[in-house]
Amino acid sequence: MKITKKEIAAGKAALAVEVDAETWKKAQEKAFKKLAEKVTVKGFRPGKAPEALLKERVNQAEVYEEAALSLLNPTFAEAVKESGLEPFMRPDAKINKLSGDELELEYDFVLPPTVELGEYKNLGIKPEEVKVAAEEVEAEIDRDLKGNADLVSVEREAKEGDTLVLDFKGYTKNAEGVEEAFEGGEASNYSLELGSHSFVPGFEEALVGTKAGEEKDIEITFPENYVKELAGKKARFHCVIHEVKERKIPEKNDEAVKALGLKDIETLDALRAKKQGDIESRKKREAEDKYVNGLLEKIAEKSTFTVAPEIYQSEAKARLDRFKKQIEDNGIAYEQYLQIVGQTEADLLNNFEKEGKKNIDNMLILAEIAKKEGIKAEEKDIEDEYESLSKRYGMDKDAVKKAFKGREEELVNNVTSRKLLEALKALNA
Repeated sequence: MKITKKEIAAGKAALAVEVDAETWKKAQEKAFKKLAEKVTVKGFRPGKAPEALLKERVNQAEVYEEAALSLLNPTFAEAVKESGLEPFMRPDAKINKLSGDELELEYDFVLPPTVELGEYKNLGIKPEEVKVAAEEVEAEIDRDLKGNADLVSVEREAKEGDTLVLDFKGYTKNAEGVEEAFEGGEASNYSLELGSHSFVPGFEEALVGTKAGEEKDIEITFPENYVKELAGKKARFHCVIHEVKERKIPEKNDEAVKALGLKDIETLDALRAKKQGDIESRKKREAEDKYVNGLLEKIAEKSTFTVAPEIYQSEAKARLDRFKKQIEDNGIAYEQYLQIVGQTEADLLNNFEKEGKKNIDNMLILAEIAKKEGIKAEEKDIEDEYESLSKRYGMDKDAVKKAFKGREEELVNNVTSRKLLEALKALNA
């Protein structure tokens, strides 16, 4: 077997394999016997007729095809072993030469992605300093109190922020210009917060100024990126207002805090302290994510990646498939979602490929740094992780280990990733 290696593109290679004559001859003989078993010749049992008669009835092109197919996998395995190349994805196979005397196969395949690291130490990037303003704390408390406010009926015109209890029914015109109620455009005793932007543009705005007991017709035009049946159409909604409600936000004091029902939080000062800590923790996480992403982006700018496009495309396709499932699990048809957001599948794939490329490049960078710096999860690191998990979940350490049975690699990867990020930050401190 003669093997010729060649690079066909960045991150891709090809192996042209000339199968030796003896192997090719035996493969043809085996293929002929297999196909001949299905041939019926009058006076003979299937496959038992004289060879000359069988050859008249067996298509030689089918023999070549069957024989070549039988050699694809074993020939590729042997070629990879001899060449020392490592395929990353399933190869594409083709036949370069085919006759009774010779067979040349070619395998095009993707190589494992690699990166030639640029500078990754002392990059001059520093994490942002985290500060929490008193106004941020008060805003969080105000939101909590607003969310816990009672809705109280009022005898006045509705304004933005009020909640209306109403009936509505929507109509569009058919091809003959006659109004007809459309599916999904009707509700009774519906609670709608004005200014929530949960309805079609123009609907909530038109209800500002209405009172309980009033009826009002609202004319709107559905957006072009709405569901297909209504996109761009004009519609009339007949609305009956039953009640106008406003949020009665409690005064900011200890009693209002107790009413929130938060564990171990019964005073305004205690809530302020908790909010201060929560906001600070959140900001620290955000600052650290931004810092690490900044480091990785800087490293990527100075690094050279050898990654076949198919790898990025495969990642994008996997992300799209997960996204489709998520959309449909939420009860929305995928095609309907595309109509609502005004995007095509090509748009989504393009976005996912950008995200996927960044993710793959970052993984390559971190893996290469780990190799250069000798960073890996040691046995002590794994035991410490089990100990940490047992404390976090209030479980016995052995119970945690049992829970991770069969998922040890996941835990090792998590520990390694954390050590890597800590090392990267230390190298740029």
